[in-house]
Amino acid sequence: MATLLTQPVHGLVGIEYKHFTIQSRGLTEPPRFPFDRPHDLILPLRDALAIFVKSDPTTYAFVHLEVWDSEPATTAPPHSDTETQTVVFTVPEVTAQGAMATAPDTGTLRLAAPGPYRVRVHRWGAEDVNQVFDANPNALIHLSERFIVQLWPTEEPSTEQHPRTTRTQPRPAAAHRDKALGGYQQLQRTLKGPALSVTVRLACDSGSLLVLDMPGSRDRILEYVM
Repeated sequence: MATLLTQPVHGLVGIEYKHFTIQSRGLTEPPRFPFDRPHDLILPLRDALAIFVKSDPTTYAFVHLEVWDSEPATTAPPHSDTETQTVVFTVPEVTAQGAMATAPDTGTLRLAAPGPYRVRVHRWGAEDVNQVFDANPNALIHLSERFIVQLWPTEEPSTEQHPRTTRTQPRPAAAHRDKALGGYQQLQRTLKGPALSVTVRLACDSGSLLVLDMPGSRDRILEYVM
């Protein structure tokens, strides 16, 4: 039978961009969540999780954090949304706070030790938020969803996501670059949204590849590369 390892903590957490965060003191910089990756209730990183509300008007989350020695029984209402992920915490002290907050909105939950933990999140209350918002959009304190977050140690591999990284190509020497521009075999242009960021790939006669990534107006970019 699972046993609570320490006193649970809780708090009223502000919601920004439809989520709040749970993070450990192992973070050395603000978490960079890969929001372009598929996600539903939880988006995990090392030492952090983004947890999402369900209703657009939700302004706050009542968050209750627990740590157990093994998988506990479910204590949330049967109609709650539930998801479980595995996250590595390098420092065994965890708090919850708003996405843009500069300080925690809950007390510190002290884990048994650093390492991988299963994190199970229960979410409910979105229907109540929608009813309150329809009746009185200014009742901000009542636009709150509820969360129970249960953690326990595990040996399972982490399911945490990692931000996409961009590899920078070495800048070619001027003579090499001129040859590439003068003797290219392929030109590929990709326009991305209103910022018109254009990626140009030029394959020169020698088989080398010159990669340019230039934001700006379409006319100026095309005049540069054509």
